[in-house]
Amino acid sequence: MYRRRRPPPAEVTFNFDSFLDLVANLCGIIIRLILVAWVGARAYHASMENTRQTPPDDAPLKAADDPLSRELLLARAELEKTRLRLLEQLKDIEKVQSKTQHVTLELASLTSKREQEELVGRALLEAEGDKSPSVSPPASPPAGPPLALADLKKHQEELLRQIKELDQMPLKNKVLRFRTPLSKPVATDELMFECRGGRVTFIDLPAFLLEIEHQVRDLQDQLERRGRAVAVTSSIGAFRLNYGVQRQGYLASVLFHRWVLEPITDNRGETFEQALKSGSSFRQALEGALPDHTVVTFWVYPDSFGLFRQLRDVLYHNGMEVAGRPLPTGVPIMGSSDGTASRGQ
Repeated sequence: MYRRRRPPPAEVTFNFDSFLDLVANLCGIIIRLILVAWVGARAYHASMENTRQTPPDDAPLKAADDPLSRELLLARAELEKTRLRLLEQLKDIEKVQSKTQHVTLELASLTSKREQEELVGRALLEAEGDKSPSVSPPASPPAGPPLALADLKKHQEELLRQIKELDQMPLKNKVLRFRTPLSKPVATDELMFECRGGRVTFIDLPAFLLEIEHQVRDLQDQLERRGRAVAVTSSIGAFRLNYGVQRQGYLASVLFHRWVLEPITDNRGETFEQALKSGSSFRQALEGALPDHTVVTFWVYPDSFGLFRQLRDVLYHNGMEVAGRPLPTGVPIMGSSDGTASRGQ
């Protein structure tokens, strides 16, 4: 069957109408873009002007804007006035305290003068014979009063004679001995005491050394493995001793490298009056001490310097040599093999 073929398409020819439509569309698009940019620019400038006129919310507030600033100023002024009043009151209190001390000193001096006058008055009454009713002889038969008066006269004469003899006797000058401030290291036997809280306590160091010699035998294993060992003694008196043992060569020798004396109780020691009594721990510790071969060392805390001076004067009077080692409050008694030795006077 015969089929009719389609003719080939003709070539597209140039048309001015389509060209004009294309140019018109491009111009419209450009005009629209210009309008959009213009409107956006006006909106941006308007928003920037509003931002400049309105301050930001997070701007820092001034102190004057705070509603409580006035109350704070008033409270500070009131505190300042109160501080000034307290300072004035403290000054008044100091003045009152100084006046009180002055009055107390005057009262003490007047009391001592009164006691001296009373002693002088009593001595005069005894010398002249007291005829007051309080010391008059008791009632007796009719022959009694003349005899009592005669006895009083004899007693008066005897007192006057004794007073004259005392006046004629030479005065005994008391020799005051003051130790020189020079000191020397301790190279003799040493006895140690602790002065704390107004009490003196004996430190039995020879007993500690004797116990350490027995304990060293039990520490041989630690010495062979480590070369040193640390141990604690039992309680001797009011203390116990923490010490160290160090091995030197093939022999173990006791070295007190930073040994510390540990107190067992706070309520320990004796007061000055108790220490001077017969049978006290202080006197028992000094019984076997030789004055020429023994030095007494006191570990003194700040609250017991007065007690140390009293005990030192007593020992000086007995010919003993004394060494003092002051300690700050709260620091235990300690020492080491490299430490300084006591210096006696």
